[in-house]
Amino acid sequence: MTFEKARDAYYARGWVTIPLTLDHEGRPKKPIDLKWPETPHEAAAVQALSWGAARGIGVVLGPASGNLAAIDVDDVEFGTTISQAVIEKHLPAYLVRTIRQRLHVYVHEQQPSASTTREVTWRGRSFKVELKARGTQVAAPPTPGYTLILDNPPPLVSSIAAAWEDIARAFGILGQHKEIANFPKPWKPEVKEGERDKASYIEAHRLREAGIPLDQAREIMRLRAEAYYQKDGLQVGEILRTVESAYRKGMPLEKGKWYGGISVPLDP
Repeated sequence: MTFEKARDAYYARGWVTIPLTLDHEGRPKKPIDLKWPETPHEAAAVQALSWGAARGIGVVLGPASGNLAAIDVDDVEFGTTISQAVIEKHLPAYLVRTIRQRLHVYVHEQQPSASTTREVTWRGRSFKVELKARGTQVAAPPTPGYTLILDNPPPLVSSIAAAWEDIARAFGILGQHKEIANFPKPWKPEVKEGERDKASYIEAHRLREAGIPLDQAREIMRLRAEAYYQKDGLQVGEILRTVESAYRKGMPLEKGKWYGGISVPLDP
């Protein structure tokens, strides 16, 4: 299936999609269009994106796609165990295997949540589970490396956090995780004075994780600060220094390790 046909099929489900290109690791996970978080639920707007250059397709989570959200299980064995249990018990679920052979579990929330990250302990090892919701996107089939495992309508849940707790309870690890950081949600239409530092930090991380070069991230954040950050006492230079700090702390030392540790919810 071409990305254009997939785009239209996803739209028929009620999901907004965006074209992706390769990130700094060569994986098709990076949004091409810098203003992708603003993509509305309109067929013409979705079709007008840069599909001719697409190397993958991303599903926009949150209100644009009917409060769609995805539990991103960052462990191959645990993800496989979850998918096998769902299939064996004939549970309604929409499951996708990722390019790193991990798992996305899709749900629909009653109300959109902010994205958060858990550090989970299972069978003696720790890994991340990202609860991806409003303000994020996930690469999806037919992006190379992404495979649809189970194609049932995503269940309606009170929240993605509640859905994760149900999974954790089923596998006996409820309470054996901790939430990583408590930052404001990114891309708010108005960022108040007391939130500016943390908001700019997490938004910079989102740009970094999407593979946006530092010089472009600085320009994006400068424009965003001027348009959406509360003006009282605003110093754009401080915002730009925060962006640089986020990029320094996010630079990989080696695969799986980062300067400063994982200190904010990861996403895109």
